[in-house]
Amino acid sequence: MYRIGRIPGGFAKWPASIFYGWWVVIAVSALYTFTSGIYWYGFSFYFLPIRGDLSLSYTYMSLALGLGRLVGGLQGPLAGYLIDRLGPRLMITVGGALAGLAFILLAQVSSYPTFLLVYLGLMVIGFAGGFDLGIISLANRWFVRRKAQAMSLLWVGLSLGQALIVPVVVLMIEDMGWRDTATISGVALLVLLAPAFLVIRNSPEDIGLTPDGQRTVSVPFIGPRARPEKAKRAGGDVDPQVTADPPSGQQEVEFTARQGFRSASYWLLSLALAIQIAASAGLLVHFAPIMDWKGQSAATAALLMSINGFAAIPMYLILGLAGDRWPKRKVASYGMVLGGISLGVLAFSSSQFWQLLVFILLYTVAYSTSVVAWAFAGELLGRKAFATLLGGITMMYSFTSATTPILVGWIFDSTGSFLGALLLLAILFIVAGLLFWKIPRPKLSGSQVK
Repeated sequence: MYRIGRIPGGFAKWPASIFYGWWVVIAVSALYTFTSGIYWYGFSFYFLPIRGDLSLSYTYMSLALGLGRLVGGLQGPLAGYLIDRLGPRLMITVGGALAGLAFILLAQVSSYPTFLLVYLGLMVIGFAGGFDLGIISLANRWFVRRKAQAMSLLWVGLSLGQALIVPVVVLMIEDMGWRDTATISGVALLVLLAPAFLVIRNSPEDIGLTPDGQRTVSVPFIGPRARPEKAKRAGGDVDPQVTADPPSGQQEVEFTARQGFRSASYWLLSLALAIQIAASAGLLVHFAPIMDWKGQSAATAALLMSINGFAAIPMYLILGLAGDRWPKRKVASYGMVLGGISLGVLAFSSSQFWQLLVFILLYTVAYSTSVVAWAFAGELLGRKAFATLLGGITMMYSFTSATTPILVGWIFDSTGSFLGALLLLAILFIVAGLLFWKIPRPKLSGSQVK
């Protein structure tokens, strides 16, 4: 059975029993699968060949990747504002197109300055701005009651990229070189953007639906193409900031950007996420070099990342359900502390594969709780100004996540070992978990509670 749904830009058919928001999330999750494989996780395997071709030290290469985190975060507030104003659909398309072009141009670089220009000027801006923030904002816009489950599907896409795309990227780099691999990756990304663009819509209100597919009367969402008229409930007019009756008794919060920036809860959330992401960045950027330090080949490193990806898929789904059932803040805190423990295991493990396997499985459980952390951020901040507020968070974590890759590279150049760096990253994970535990619920006025 199909329903004909009139949506901006034409008609679309989808099974009547399935809320259209799930198709939106599936579409962007498929994009995430590919981009995580070629960039978020796969780009670590470009580290050694690019470093060798351009004759760079670990510090200089780490500096480039660290600056990438900084540039990506600094554009966050502007990208978030544009997403709230123009809609995530447009920003995802523009960001993805810039990133695809960057991969094609990356294959042509022949010096450190040109590498920085392509990497920082196009690739980072494309991925970390409109593309990444837009995808997270979409899931937050389409769901309230099932927010963690929707976020978990995005992270399933990331894990599939680790499990399926990263090994292919590694084989291609070893077989045909990193330059041809970059060209093919860029062209493929540009091709994949078109079908995703046809499915994605900015919000449920754009096509006459409500978050989660609830059968409630709602006020048009304040965003691109939203209808300006007020909706009515029995008993009179509604404040236009109130979007819908809260599903299953859950209160939906709607911060304006100004209210969010004035909230202590927002800044503690930002700090906790900034520290946790910084620790992850220090590990992710140097994952292949760390495995090399442990005496493992690039193929073994790719295998471990693939195991991480496959194991994370059920964990994301389980934790997505758990996050909608139990306090998201506490679930995320436990995971961050476990992340610190996993890095301690890696730091003191030998080169035996089974010990590295223990590390990657512990880290998988820990990292999978990030879906609950971001769902908690969406629950705490609401939908209307989420991208703008998320942009502020990315600006904060850009400074921390730019520092750790550089610091890890410098520690290795100075000591010839990653031991001290791994212990530092482990401490950061634990600190982030303790901070997340302390995030208070903001005191809300009547106009902020939906």
